[in-house]
Amino acid sequence: MRISSLLVLCLLMAQGCSRGGPAELAGGAGATFLSDPVTGEADETVSAAAFSDIPKERLINFTACLKDVAVQQSVVGVPFKVMNGSQALPMRTSLSDQAGCVRWTETFAFEATRKETFYEIERTIQATAQHQGEITVKLGINPWLKGSAAVRDLSVRGAPETSKIGQSAAQPADDSVGLLVEAVDTNLDIRGAAAQLRLSFEPKLRRLDLSGAAVNQPLTKGSFNVRAQVLAITPEGTVPFTSELSVAAAEFKASNVRVEGDVKLLRKIRRESTLELDFVAEPLDSTGQLKAVHGRVPLGRLSGLSLSARRELKIEKSPYAAPAANLS
Repeated sequence: MRISSLLVLCLLMAQGCSRGGPAELAGGAGATFLSDPVTGEADETVSAAAFSDIPKERLINFTACLKDVAVQQSVVGVPFKVMNGSQALPMRTSLSDQAGCVRWTETFAFEATRKETFYEIERTIQATAQHQGEITVKLGINPWLKGSAAVRDLSVRGAPETSKIGQSAAQPADDSVGLLVEAVDTNLDIRGAAAQLRLSFEPKLRRLDLSGAAVNQPLTKGSFNVRAQVLAITPEGTVPFTSELSVAAAEFKASNVRVEGDVKLLRKIRRESTLELDFVAEPLDSTGQLKAVHGRVPLGRLSGLSLSARRELKIEKSPYAAPAANLS
């Protein structure tokens, strides 16, 4: 009988610890529950209206699996809420599930052209019935990534670089991120005093990853104002050879943007003269994340009535073509 009494007493003490004897946890008030490392999945994206390949917000689903402090068993069927400061976040389930997990969803805005980083956030999980107290979890979220890699529980695994929300990593230099055009396909067909000019290019988004290495993301949606002019390099200097081709709101065809049009020949030049293309592509981006690209494309020598070349776009300022105006 004495053994039975002791057993009952021990069970009562265990139950008291589970429900009434709060345990102090790091970073939070007394609580009768604790959490396994918080996980998450970045699954959905809210994109810029014009350039839908470029995300501006990321939706992340978080999961915290809770255990009873005293008996180390999953807390099943218990209501909890998750707080961001004084704001209660929308829960995906009203009660903890069979694994003791609670789930919530948040959306994070970010600028895709900034250097990749983990934003530090703190969330408080509060018991609303059966259990007592609250715990605070410190998380790192990387909205540039998708899947589980976008979320880290900083109490378990640190992040290589972190920033506070609203205090993003330093903005890289303008020439290292943003709209990238590496090369332009140029076709020039001369027809008497005029010519047909056809251009094709593959726009990309260049950004920097956590290590600072460049990541070139292909774009497939969006539109551009394009301006181009063929120049001739003569002994007297560089002069316009054709009138300017100007195309408003040029759109993608697959991964390329293609424009064409008739231009006038402005002067006679010597056979074997060297030509180059002055080129401007202005993205019609209402978010302001993408800036116009402006540079020169060396075309080689004109040896006949037609010229075809795919060459690197060399970014530089030109006196012959100011940054494109909005032609729409």
